[in-house]
Amino acid sequence: MEQKNRANSALTDFALFFCGIKRVMEKLWYMKIKTDGKKPCVYVYGL
Repeated sequence: MEQKNRANSALTDFALFFCGIKRVMEKLWYMKIKTDGKKPCVYVYGL
């Protein structure tokens, strides 16, 4: 039981970590597109 909880918390930590990375990458990508000016802002995420 305890082992399952530990695995669950590890999975949750990973999910939070991944979501954080994803959001940062999206912001950078969004800024890159905005500064490029060549392409329209196609990538507008839930910021």
